[in-house]
Amino acid sequence: MASTVQIGIHLPVQRQTDQFDWHGCKAVQFDPEKLGGRATVGTTRMDADGIFLNFEDGLSIDELHHHFDSDKEAIREILEFAKSRGYKAEY
Repeated sequence: MASTVQIGIHLPVQRQTDQFDWHGCKAVQFDPEKLGGRATVGTTRMDADGIFLNFEDGLSIDELHHHFDSDKEAIREILEFAKSRGYKAEY
């Protein structure tokens, strides 16, 4: 019998609403050809909300870097941007 293991990673397609207006965050880009124009981490197809939601669920910067192949400095910048908008990011 096969079993399924789920880990707490939010993929962009699972996201229902945006957490923040990411305009002004240097670590993200808006490209209408990627994810419908949502904020993506640099040139990747990972959205900024996914980074934020997974961090909020307990993934560390190292784990985010490993799972999503995103630049650690970009991840920190996204979290700092969220913190500047009222989220209490502790890392």
